[in-house]
Amino acid sequence: MPKDYLDFHPYRFQLLTAAADARQELSQSGNRTASQVTEDIRQNQFAGMTRAEFEGRLELMTEMRHAWSRWSGGGSEILDFSDDMAQMAGSKIVEVPWTSPLVELHPVYVHFGSEAALILDDSSRLIEGAYLQTADDPLRVLVHLVCNDVSRDRTLGSALIAQSEVIKACLDRNQNEFIEFDGDHSLVAASLKPALLSRVLYVVAHVLGPCLEMDTSPRGLERLLLN
Repeated sequence: MPKDYLDFHPYRFQLLTAAADARQELSQSGNRTASQVTEDIRQNQFAGMTRAEFEGRLELMTEMRHAWSRWSGGGSEILDFSDDMAQMAGSKIVEVPWTSPLVELHPVYVHFGSEAALILDDSSRLIEGAYLQTADDPLRVLVHLVCNDVSRDRTLGSALIAQSEVIKACLDRNQNEFIEFDGDHSLVAASLKPALLSRVLYVVAHVLGPCLEMDTSPRGLERLLLN
């Protein structure tokens, strides 16, 4: 079945952000200051959330908007790996395609889809994709892992939660490990980190090729164990 633009996170996130900004502008109408508006939102639309939690979500939302902006400004490229992920959903050995030299990666979005089986706390929640970009050091890849959509109300509070559901990670290509893995606390706690790492490594191998300092022996390059 052909995919629609809204099957991919970047286009849904764009619409969500536009709607949230419009609601924010309505909330700021009148003579209230920005800090008064922020406190009103926190108290009325985030019942039970502490100021620290609220500010943490604001920070993650800003981080995600910046990642999206870099993707948009870098060519808006989407790589659909869902067919590959379907073959990797179980525990198995998968051939790694070491085919290209180390290069800088401009921002791209990689779609894992439900086929990757990166399920979170229940069957409706899953990590469905990631924004990838090399850092200043090309041996490190910046990764922003994002979720699928779930049903929510149309409040500004819900929009903020949706925009801040992200895991920020950094992949070190020398170690083939995440050297940073942080973000939305519930996502970090519920995510199967080894499974996420294996899928990101698989995609990076396709897109970037091997690290120049990597073990290039047949044994070192032949296979990658995916959990």
